[in-house]
Amino acid sequence: MSQESHNELLSPFIKKADDLISSLPDFSRRFFQSLRLQNMSERTVLQYAYDINKFLDYLKSSAGFKSVDFSSASPEDILDKLTIDDINE
Repeated sequence: MSQESHNELLSPFIKKADDLISSLPDFSRRFFQSLRLQNMSERTVLQYAYDINKFLDYLKSSAGFKSVDFSSASPEDILDKLTIDDINE
């Protein structure tokens, strides 16, 4: 398979991942940049983006996070309020 064909197959995964990553907090984007620099599979990058997005959606519905603006949140904004119950849930 040529590199061009390989890139065409990955294109939908890259677009979906980029769309999800753009909705995540700025600090998480550095994590995804590092995954790509390590040549992590785009399917894996997409799955991590889904997982983190799902976790943040859960947190948004939790009492301690209803007023947190995740788009501009720092890691401390989240970690300082995160409880063991949030993680277990």
